[in-house]
Amino acid sequence: MSISYQRDMQGYLTRDALPVTFALVYLLFPALQSAQVFDFHAVALTPTFFLFAFYYMLTERWGAFALFALLTMSCKEDAPLLVVMLGLYLLAVSRGRRWRIALPTIAVAVAWFIVAVGVIMPHFDTGGVSPFANRTPGWAMGRSRWRSPCSPGRDWWPSTP
Repeated sequence: MSISYQRDMQGYLTRDALPVTFALVYLLFPALQSAQVFDFHAVALTPTFFLFAFYYMLTERWGAFALFALLTMSCKEDAPLLVVMLGLYLLAVSRGRRWRIALPTIAVAVAWFIVAVGVIMPHFDTGGVSPFANRTPGWAMGRSRWRSPCSPGRDWWPSTP
C-alpha cells in the first residue's frame, strides 16, 4: 500500500522525503490500524487497489489499470462509484483525448454498480428492505418530509402541490 502512495507522490512532489511521509502518515492512520486489528473486511483492500489503479492510469499502463479498477469494484457494492470518478478524472485531465479509455471505464463501473445494488443485493436480501433505503431519509426517497432540527415546527423540504 505504501508503495503505491510513494509511486503516486514521487512524480508530483519535488522532495524525496514527502512521498515517504505521505506513506507513513497513511500507514499510521488510526482508522487503518483498527480495520486490521479486529476482523477482515474486504473494504480495507479498497484504498490499495484504488491507488494502484490511479497510479497505472497516470502512467498509462491500461492493462494494469483495468485489473486494479476491477479489483477496486469487487471490494464493496459502492466501490464502482470510485472507478466512475477515475474515469471522469481521466476524461477531464486528458481534455477528451483518452475518451476511448474513460468512457468504457465509466460504463463498466456504472453497470457493475447497477447490477450489484439493483440485482444482486435485492436477490440475497432476506429482510425485504435494502440497507441503502434504510440509511436514506424519507424526504430524499419521496416518501415523507423531513423536519429540520433547527425549526421543529416547520418542514425543511417543501411539499409538492
